[in-house]
Amino acid sequence: MSFDFSKIYRMGDQGRRGELVVRYDEDIDAMAVFLGKQQLSTPLVCTWHMGRTPYDLIPTGDPMLILISQRVVDVWQKHGFTGWTTFPVEVWNKKQKLEGYYGLVITGRCGPIDRSRSEIVWRDPVVPGGEGHYYRRGWLFDPETWDGSDLFCPEKSGAIFVTQRVKEATEQARLTNIMFKPITEMESMVLPGDPDYREGPPPGR
Repeated sequence: MSFDFSKIYRMGDQGRRGELVVRYDEDIDAMAVFLGKQQLSTPLVCTWHMGRTPYDLIPTGDPMLILISQRVVDVWQKHGFTGWTTFPVEVWNKKQKLEGYYGLVITGRCGPIDRSRSEIVWRDPVVPGGEGHYYRRGWLFDPETWDGSDLFCPEKSGAIFVTQRVKEATEQARLTNIMFKPITEMESMVLPGDPDYREGPPPGR
């Protein structure tokens, strides 16, 4: 029985207009904190950077660290989702402290993204006279390396992968500023130096 990668999604910031974005000044190993390999002795202080609306997911400007609201925690705990925990933060907008937010830690794991499982596709120029490019489509992994967690990270990556159960529960609860995209549709440009790099469009294009 083949593994259904179409039911695995990458979760991220939706980038809603006016979203509150915070920043932190403390010198920390963000990747170690995000992966649960390092615990902070005090709450991470996050202060206003831009925007004004504190949605259920707040980006920090650091791709390794995002904040989630108590609403997210409640929904995920209610459904018993595995592969995640939180760390304490102190969040401020321009004028006041915001209560009910946490830093997200991903403890679930799978093996590295396996480029050999991706499809190489050509994308025509977006604008007339521009350049087209080849892309590798599908951020796939060896299913045997997945620990079965509902939220998990591929080895050597800060991407957050989630199961369809997480996506459905999150969307049904109308949690805000959280985006899901099937990992089968994730793409990355094939650059010079890549074994699959080639120049020019495929024959017939």
